Amino acid sequence: MSFDDSELIPPGSRLLYIGPPKTGTSTLQRAARARRQVLLENGVLYPGTSLNHQLEVAALLNRRLWRDRSIKRRLNPGSAGAVPAMSKWEELMGEVNNEQTRRILISSELAGSATEEEASKLVDALGPNKTHVVITLRPLSAMLPSRWIQSVKALGLADSFETWLKRIYGDLGPPISPGVQRYLDQGGLVERWANCVGAENTTVIILDKPDRLTKSFEKMLGLPDRTLTGAVSGGHATNRSLTKPEAEIFQRANHIITNDDAVSWPIYYDTIVFGASSQILNTRQPNESEPKLRLPNWAAERANHDAKQYADQIAKSKVNIIGPLSALEFDTTEHANPTIGTTVDECIEIAAEALAGAYKGAKRFETKILKQTGTATKSKRRTKPDENQKTKMAEMPKTERINVAVNTFSTKELLQAVRIRIQMRYISKLKRSTKAFVQKNQRDKP
Repeated sequence: MSFDDSELIPPGSRLLYIGPPKTGTSTLQRAARARRQVLLENGVLYPGTSLNHQLEVAALLNRRLWRDRSIKRRLNPGSAGAVPAMSKWEELMGEVNNEQTRRILISSELAGSATEEEASKLVDALGPNKTHVVITLRPLSAMLPSRWIQSVKALGLADSFETWLKRIYGDLGPPISPGVQRYLDQGGLVERWANCVGAENTTVIILDKPDRLTKSFEKMLGLPDRTLTGAVSGGHATNRSLTKPEAEIFQRANHIITNDDAVSWPIYYDTIVFGASSQILNTRQPNESEPKLRLPNWAAERANHDAKQYADQIAKSKVNIIGPLSALEFDTTEHANPTIGTTVDECIEIAAEALAGAYKGAKRFETKILKQTGTATKSKRRTKPDENQKTKMAEMPKTERINVAVNTFSTKELLQAVRIRIQMRYISKLKRSTKAFVQKNQRDKP
């Protein structure tokens, strides 16, 4: 059914924006965070203080997250991340349930890759009678290049674009992850969520115009014009896509990096994601002549075939639709790989910015480590035990010391003491190695 842009979702409703990724989620989330107080004053709660609700949704769905830059992760560089504590979700729902009248906006593109079981779990937790789901869609001709670029710059993907596309279409193994498959199947994505929350409570926004996204949310949430539209700008803030030469430089670097079996993902995030990638997005403005990544002809034809099927499937689902479904289709001749090239100077500029960003990322982490180790050392000095007590304990037989500890402290306190002792030893070792590294560098300077 067509959607009346003047129609609001009811007050007190939970508007769950699931993305999926690469459909404007960063723009909407950054706008909502920047205008969080303005939203509140206009009857909309964007709960929490973070950019989005990724941690909370991951906790509920028992999903691991990679983006953990803690020292703890560096003790296990090969770790595949951790599931956030369930308390994250409980804190979010505490804030949501305390709000009785305002409309509530919750945003996590992690939900875009959810199975039907996970989608039902999320809807049930939010309240089936109060939840309205929003899905944003772009043509596959735009989504596929964006998805490859995102995987290259944030997940260390080393496959070329051509190789990755063949994996997408099952022409080459190994297959891409089931989560990515679920949200690239646009028709299945819409049907899955409509089955969970009802077609009347599911809205699909077709992103055929630059401001379609923010203006649609303003109308659905009853916000004044331009509350969200124009709230953020800049390459990093809007998560702009890399150009073809920018992306290929990262892809080739990943190919070299991932040949090392001992890749440390936390270090990768510091140097590549939060360093090199951020530097390029924040400081570099590509020339208009710099080529964008386009689908090769064979993939464009297959993507367009799928787009037509998805459009028909979505139309039959009876969900609310903002924008023309026909915009999911495209002229394949306009999406072939461009023949224009990149100059040597432009390639040097990209590489230089990436190297500078990698250095800054590593430098930020070094500063963070030195600050944390310094704080921990001061804390250790403040909690230094009484010398007389320490002497008395040392004079006791070993078995008696253990019995005193067991009979004096609870199990929880003993475990905390062990954890603190391990942390202190690790931090002390880390500080010594850092100091030695700095001293060596000073000696080596001309």
